[in-house]
Amino acid sequence: FSHGLLHEERRKHRQVCRVLVRDMTFEQIKQSNKDMLTCADVATVLGCNAYTLHMQAQERPELLGFSVICMGNRVKIPRLAFIKFIEGD
Repeated sequence: FSHGLLHEERRKHRQVCRVLVRDMTFEQIKQSNKDMLTCADVATVLGCNAYTLHMQAQERPELLGFSVICMGNRVKIPRLAFIKFIEGD
């Protein structure tokens, strides 16, 4: 790969990722039937960037205040635990 081609591939990947990421509202999260959420699912509710949330979950999950499950490079957030965290239960 030339440097220019690699840069172009990364740019295309970022564009695709932006299209795939769907911001969820807290109401949508509550009504969802998903057991696990992604960082992209909850980032808007928390008012942060999904990547920043992902890195925090990987490096210092205890600082988040809600449970996360890290599997290799993937981060999953239990939906019901997240709802309880947001509602203050």
